[in-house]
Formats: sequence, structure tokens, C-alpha cells
Amino acid sequence: MITTELIEKMHAKPDFTDRKFDLAPLLSVPLNKNERFEVYVEAVRKKTESGLLTALGKTIYPQDKVIQESLACITYFIYSDKKGSDWTKFPDLEKFCNDDNLKEILHKIGQIRQNFSDKEDVGGQKCKPYTVHELVQNNNNYIEPLKLLHDSVKNAILSKLEAESSLLDSIIQLICTYNEETSKGIVAETFPNGKKQVCFMCGAIAEMEYKPGKHFLQTRGFTKRTSLIDQYKRYCEACQIEFQLINDIIKVRQFKEIDILIFFYFYFDSIFINVDPFHEQMSKVDFDVQGTKTEKLGLDFTLGDFNTPFHIEPMAIRSKKDNSSISTRRARAIHTAIKACLNCGCKCVSTSPYTLMRTYDQVFYNEKPTTLEKNIGIDQISNFRDAGLKTEQLELINQLDGLKGLHRVQKFIPINVVPFVKSNVENFANWVNRNGDYLKKLSGDENLEMKEIAKKGEILFGKHFGNSSYKRVKIFRTALDSLMSSMAQKYSEEEAIRFAAAEVMKDVEREQYSPKKGKDIPADCLDYIQSIVAYLKKHGLWNVKKISQWGNPLTDLYEFEYILAIKT
Repeated sequence: MITTELIEKMHAKPDFTDRKFDLAPLLSVPLNKNERFEVYVEAVRKKTESGLLTALGKTIYPQDKVIQESLACITYFIYSDKKGSDWTKFPDLEKFCNDDNLKEILHKIGQIRQNFSDKEDVGGQKCKPYTVHELVQNNNNYIEPLKLLHDSVKNAILSKLEAESSLLDSIIQLICTYNEETSKGIVAETFPNGKKQVCFMCGAIAEMEYKPGKHFLQTRGFTKRTSLIDQYKRYCEACQIEFQLINDIIKVRQFKEIDILIFFYFYFDSIFINVDPFHEQMSKVDFDVQGTKTEKLGLDFTLGDFNTPFHIEPMAIRSKKDNSSISTRRARAIHTAIKACLNCGCKCVSTSPYTLMRTYDQVFYNEKPTTLEKNIGIDQISNFRDAGLKTEQLELINQLDGLKGLHRVQKFIPINVVPFVKSNVENFANWVNRNGDYLKKLSGDENLEMKEIAKKGEILFGKHFGNSSYKRVKIFRTALDSLMSSMAQKYSEEEAIRFAAAEVMKDVEREQYSPKKGKDIPADCLDYIQSIVAYLKKHGLWNVKKISQWGNPLTDLYEFEYILAIKT
């Protein structure tokens, strides 16, 4: 089952371009030589027909299977077999040709390669794709030689495809150990030779030199695993297969080399027992979620994609603006993944490639969160109820400011969110009347003290409607300014409170709409100030610097609660 999955997901085939021909990717998959040969011929045919060089253009293989196999086999040796600078010789391939006539045919093909090499506009590197293109494009001129060479070149290729792959051994060992079928544990019994032969990804024994893909890890770049003595990075068979699987995912998604990628893997930790009779119908159930209005950060998959324990979804974080825009789009990509969990009922882990796949108790777990992601609360989400709440919080922010909103809010708490809302709506009072209760639902009951202060302010100063904020926050502004002024002058706490209460009382007595009849104004003003001081102390704001720094957000929060207080 594992082998079948690897073949399907990796598209196992040789690494064949205009410059190189490498069989290692094909040899890494555990197949017998005949299965590998079928994959080999098909891969070489498709690549050659698509055009090895732009200057050469596309071509078409002949229909005859024997000629197809001969062309595909000779292609490898045209790339990889020569004697020094002599392009006419095929020393490795000649070992499989016992007939002098066959060696003469090889010499003629080698002469074609040599002729292209001698041309100034072709040279030693391009002579290989030129020779292959010539044989395919004008195959009618080489039918008989190719038929005669068929058995020899096929046997030569089959000899190179016989290598057994031990790729699955370590994977099976881990599975058996996990299931307690063996007692060896997961520690290897052999060790690297000195400081070389170390896999730069996992530290295991490694012989193969790492050949980078389009998206990850350069050959000579520094890593924690590679040795300074070893000239090239190396990787083990297990890491090689992981590399190829991930690189295939990237190619299928058609991402660009410059894209910043974030990986999500989705999984179910609970499943229904008897689903086989409904497998076909259930596999077609589709989940489509979008992270932005332009649908640039969307995820679309079906239950059928979970034919393995994990369904991996990479997402490109693209932004032409500054780093804050990149971090915002990354956070919005995570937001999309959380919505996918809610829609699908699965769990999700956000991580980077080449990391151990773990499952967590949380519905969503971010293994490498940024500071913004920690602050906004999308590093860990415990359950689906919290995931739904977080989704609504993020949508509210993004609706008002999709570019910088998350950076401006940081933490979804009233003292951060309310000033943000006020700065992004035209009529704050109308917005609060329509959405205030919803916002309080999203932020929780963290603001009860300010609600009480606002209610006392309404009793003291009256109800003030309209678009202007001035009257609504008048006495609260006076209270903060008076407290700062008295504290700056080294008043005692009791003196500062009485001074501020006296200043507020002046505003109340001057206000024609304040309900004064039957009220003990001095006592009410003193109680009002004492409530504000208690709030400041509780939230660590009881000093001149903090009150000055947080004065405007506190005033916005007070106005928010005041508008709700006079609403009914």
C-alpha cells in the first residue's frame, strides 16, 4: 500500500533535463526492474516530446514500441556515457554489445554527438539534447540500427534499474516499533563514519548527495546538520522520499520559486466505524473556504483526499508590499485553515516542510507561530467552539481593515478593538448601536468595570446622543486629566481623587442636561472618580505615564460603553 501511494504521489521518474539525466529518483522507489523500465520509457518519451531545448522545439516519438524503447534507452547513454573528451565512444554501453556490427552502429551515433559538439553554437553541453532530438525527429533514417541495438541497450538500462531500494525498511521499522512488534526502538544500530555521511535533515547515515528542487534548500547553504568537512550536503533515503513528495506537491500547485510557503496538514483523530458502504459518496463531499474576498487564499479539498492519514495543503503567501503585509497574509492563510477545520470537522497543524508530523489535542496547532499570530491567538485553538469564536473575531477585523488591521489590534481585547473600530467607521455611535452587543459577545466579559463607570457617568452627566463624542466623554476626559495633573504635582492618592472629583463636579453643575434634582452631586462625583481609580489600578495603569499613554483608548472604550448604556 505504501509503495503504491509513493508511486502515485511522487510521479517516480528519472530527473531528465537538457543538462542532466539522473536515475536516482526512480531508483529510490521500491519497484522491480520491469516496472521501473516502464516508468523510465514513458518519462523519457514525454520529456523528449515536450522539447529538450527551446531552440529544438517539440518532437514526436514513433509508434513502434521497440523503436520507442531503443530511443529511450540510448538517450541515457548519450547523456552519461563517453570516454574523456571523445564523444564518439560509449564505453559502458559497449560492454553489452558483443557484436562488432553493434559497436559500429554505436560509433555512428557517437559521431553524431561529436559533430554537434564541434559546432560553435552547440558545444559539449548542448550536443546531448541535440543528438537525442536528431534521432527522434529523423527516426525513419535510424529504424534498422535502433532495432538492432534494442536488446543491448534495454539490457544495459535494466542492469541500472536493478538496484534494490531500502527506503521502506526504516519506515516499516518505525511502524513495527510503534506497534510494539519489535523491541529495537528507533535508534539506528549503525553510525555515520566520522563527520561525513550524515543526513543534513535528520542526522541519519547518508550516502546520496543532495540535489535541490525548485523550492527548498540549496546544495551549499549552511544547515545545522551538514558537516563543515563534507563538501556537499547529503540526505538519507527516507528524507529523499519526503523531499520528492513535498516537491511534487509544490509542482502540482504550480507555485513560483519566489513564493513564501506555509504548510497545513489536516487530519481526523476520530472516524465513523462503518463507512465502507458509503465510501464513494462520502469521498465526493467537497469543502471550499476562502480567506479573502478575491479568493487568493482559498482551500478546496474533498473527503476523498484523506485516503492517507494526513492531507497536506501548502499555501503561497504573496505580497508586493512590506513585511507587515506578508505577516498579515500569513495570518489570514491560517484563518482560512481554521475555517476549513470548522467546515470539515477535522484538525489542522500549521508547520514547515521537513518536520515530524505530530497530532495534537488542539483543533488547530501552529508549530512555528510569529509574534503576531501568538498575540492574535492563532497559535493554538483548543476546541471547535473557540475556533468559531476566533474566526468571527478575525473576520470583524479584516472587514474593517484587511491590510493592517491585525497589526493594529494585536490582541482581541476591548481596549484594543474598540479604538480600532472607531478609527475605521464613519459614525461610531450608529455602529455601536447596531454592532455593540455583537462585539461584546466576541470579546467576552472583560469590560464589566468600564460598563459600571459609563453607567455612573450617564447618571451624573445625562444622556447625550448625536454624532459628536465631546459631551459623551466630557467628564471622563476631565477625570483622567485631573488625576494626571494632581499626580504630577505629587498629590497623595486621596488628594488626587478629591481634586479630580471637584473638577468633574464643576462640569456636571455647568451641564444643563445633567439630572441634578434629588442627587448628592459631590458624593456621586467622588464615587465616579474612585471607580475610575480602581479600574486603573486593576489594569496596571495607575501612574502618570500609563494614563497618558492609554488615555485615548480608555476614552474610546468609555464612550463605547456609554453609548450602549443610553441605548435602552
